[in-house]
Amino acid sequence: MRHRRICFVLAELRNTLNAFGRQNSIIRLSREANGNWFPWSATNPTDFINCWRHVVDAIRPTAEPDPEKSWSLNANYSQNPPSHNTIDMYPGDAWVDTVGLDSYDAWSVSRTKAEFDAQATAVGGLTCWYNFATAYNKAFGIGEWGS
Repeated sequence: MRHRRICFVLAELRNTLNAFGRQNSIIRLSREANGNWFPWSATNPTDFINCWRHVVDAIRPTAEPDPEKSWSLNANYSQNPPSHNTIDMYPGDAWVDTVGLDSYDAWSVSRTKAEFDAQATAVGGLTCWYNFATAYNKAFGIGEWGS
């Protein structure tokens, strides 16, 4: 039953992308999975990676060209995976097209340029993930930004 539901959803995705000429969309799968506030949070990095790869492999044949898949993280401290090392939940180059980040000034607060620079250059900050994307030859984007 679950497999049929997934096939139905993917067929709908294909139909929608193709009908509206949006095959080159960027799909943010399980955004902010390094946090602990969503049901898809990466509490088990192996399960997260396997699930991500399964979904990406299922999405690939849905549209031409293939939509891009964005590994989109929450900036700064990672509650997940349990190691707090977000790299432990990286699905791999073959399954990730872009690296994305959701970054809000409300946590950690950055009221001055010095505070912003400290936040951006800290582990898990904006500069950290930009450098990661560059090192892995991936595009980088910010899906959510605010205060």
